[in-house]
Amino acid sequence: MEAQQSMVESMREQRTCQVVDPGQLDCSGSWLRNKVEPEPALVESLQTIGQLEPILMFSEAGRMRVLHGGQRVLACRVLEQPVLAVKTAAPETVLEAALIHLAANWGRGLSEDQRLLYLRAVDGSISRQRLQTELFPALQVAAQSRQGRCLQAWLDLEPEWDDCLAKGFAPLDIAPLVSRLSAGERQVLLPCFQNLRWSKNNAVHLVQWLWEIRARDQIGLEALWAELDLSGLLDLAQDWSPKDRIQRILEAVQAKRYPHLSAMRERVQTTKQRLSKGHFWKVDHDPNFESTAVVLSRRLRREEDRETVAAELTALCQSSEWGALWAALSGEAEV
Repeated sequence: MEAQQSMVESMREQRTCQVVDPGQLDCSGSWLRNKVEPEPALVESLQTIGQLEPILMFSEAGRMRVLHGGQRVLACRVLEQPVLAVKTAAPETVLEAALIHLAANWGRGLSEDQRLLYLRAVDGSISRQRLQTELFPALQVAAQSRQGRCLQAWLDLEPEWDDCLAKGFAPLDIAPLVSRLSAGERQVLLPCFQNLRWSKNNAVHLVQWLWEIRARDQIGLEALWAELDLSGLLDLAQDWSPKDRIQRILEAVQAKRYPHLSAMRERVQTTKQRLSKGHFWKVDHDPNFESTAVVLSRRLRREEDRETVAAELTALCQSSEWGALWAALSGEAEV
């Protein structure tokens, strides 16, 4: 709040806009996002409509630094046109700069990777306790909520992970467990989220299962990764879709985590294939094996197919494979 009041007071003192060469402005502030290139839509807007809002800048060590409006400065560089700017007092700390930048963008909504950018900018300059009490409220996140705890855990990951979050390849929810891995283990896991876009459920399952295997078998993630040949499943030379890669990785890890369950599923699937051979009836079962009930289904496209479908069902019900299927669904040992 004090940072926001300071900005307002400074703006009141210096209302006059200046025309500034964008090439003379420093956009390297850690609180600014995307310091490399502007968004194409912004470039087009500035080209057709012009700059509607001045940027904020301050003087530090003989150079002018951007406090807010870095994207507009980058866009003006592309267009080779001057930028409108208002000079304000220099923030005393990175935290103050981040709070002013947040205040200037209030109401625009923040993605998780944008929240992380502010946290990364300030982390290390103040204690985690101050981070919770002074920055988290401005980020509209309760520090002790699940979201808040995940963001704090993500700060313990290497910066390379941030790109995975920004691209939507890795969800925030994996941070608590991944942060508890060793740095070497995280480097082994990182390519999994650099090359594939994981859903929240699949990503959490993967990390949770790896963590549980690691604890149960007293094995490092590096050795486990090699044992399951997960690097081979990530090999881009293999002609698999991203969805197939994720599925194969999950199946390999799940089979290691739940060997009995995986063996049951394989046995049931093999038995169902034998049972369904020669007709189009579909045999479904409870994937969690909480019940031995099965569901038989078949699509009837024409009225004249009724007798054929009925005959198939009769033959299916008379199959000798039912006993094997019930045994597989109940987990009984094979005879």
